[in-house]
Amino acid sequence: MGARNIPRVVMVAVLLAAAGGLGGCANSGGASNAFAMVNSTGYMPGNEIAVKTPDLLGAFYARSPNHLTSIQQLPLLTEWASFPGDNSLKIIEVIRHHMESLVTGKRTAEQVMPELVGAVSNLLPKCGG
Repeated sequence: MGARNIPRVVMVAVLLAAAGGLGGCANSGGASNAFAMVNSTGYMPGNEIAVKTPDLLGAFYARSPNHLTSIQQLPLLTEWASFPGDNSLKIIEVIRHHMESLVTGKRTAEQVMPELVGAVSNLLPKCGG
């Protein structure tokens, strides 16, 4: 698969990650990465420094005012909802795997659900223990 077949946003994310992260950090490198990501994709930046620094994203928002909607909603954001414990990503993958077998018709809900519940339960933190 050549580089032309990879979606632009994936290429930008890979390049930025290789250069030091995707803007979640509070340093100038993170702000620069957020600047590059927003200018390349239009996605909402994950770094407030880039948003609050006119030299970084001011010109982008001046020419793309519709993208300000996401920035104006930053004060409304709360923490990301997730499964408790250290296995959140594993749980999401387990659910995806089981749902795939269900929606492709390989298995029925009666077959999938007991296994799914068991697999997720094993990955959740134990209460009171």
